Amino acid sequence: MISKENKLDKKQREKTFKAKNDHHSPTRDLLSYIKKTLSQNKAVDITEIQVDQNFSEFEKILIASGSSSRQVVALAEKVQEGVKGSFRINCKIEGKENADWILLDFGAVIVHIFKPEVREYYQIEKMWKGYLKETSSKFS
Repeated sequence: MISKENKLDKKQREKTFKAKNDHHSPTRDLLSYIKKTLSQNKAVDITEIQVDQNFSEFEKILIASGSSSRQVVALAEKVQEGVKGSFRINCKIEGKENADWILLDFGAVIVHIFKPEVREYYQIEKMWKGYLKETSSKFS
């Protein structure tokens, strides 16, 4: 007969094995969902930056552009509502009043949505270049 303690040990080992071999991390799923939402809603020049985990509490930065203030707000709202509904994650949001540059903070993932001329002016990709683990990837 297997003791209760051995059953618990076996369950813990199985759980640990699954966790180590699970290739779908919550951050990866969140990131994929946000990229897909941005792309489906006609965001352009979507760039992903992987941040050195020793540097920051977040893992990824997504940068995208909308063609107008109205589209920047619409993109931010679509992403915010979608993530809240699908992942039950609330985000902190900044910049919605001006709609030139909106920042969405989902904890592990930070999303910047710019009007093109504002993105060009701030050149945020260059600002993060020194903290990258790998080069930025572009999605369209």
